[in-house]
Amino acid sequence: MKFRWCIRGFAIALLTFCLSVWGWSYFYYVHIAYKSYEVETYTGGVKFRVDNIEGSASWWFDHGHRPLLSLSNLMNNANWRFLGFAYQNWSSPPRMIRDIAIPFWFPSLLSGGLLWFMWRQTRVEMAGRGFPVEVVQAK
Repeated sequence: MKFRWCIRGFAIALLTFCLSVWGWSYFYYVHIAYKSYEVETYTGGVKFRVDNIEGSASWWFDHGHRPLLSLSNLMNNANWRFLGFAYQNWSSPPRMIRDIAIPFWFPSLLSGGLLWFMWRQTRVEMAGRGFPVEVVQAK
């Protein structure tokens, strides 16, 4: 029983985290970079960037009150976009930069689906259906 509630608690915490970050992204931004990898939140989503030329050799972190990017700014130059997802390839040899954007509704939907699946899988199975009623023959 405790194991079942630990699994459910994890799924509920994950859903709460995803929904909180989704709402939080409309007022604040976070930008984290390490070598040639970057993660940045924008209004309603998260953007991942991979650069083949390494930047600094250490971690870099920045945050602020107003999101730097909006979905419309990110989507204007995208090579591929669909329902808030975007892919952009900046090709100018020798540098190759790739951006992938994921809207926050997607991880929220996935974590909600995980919660539903875990709830269904960890429920207690009933012995029978309905209330236990005995059938009495009429005299």
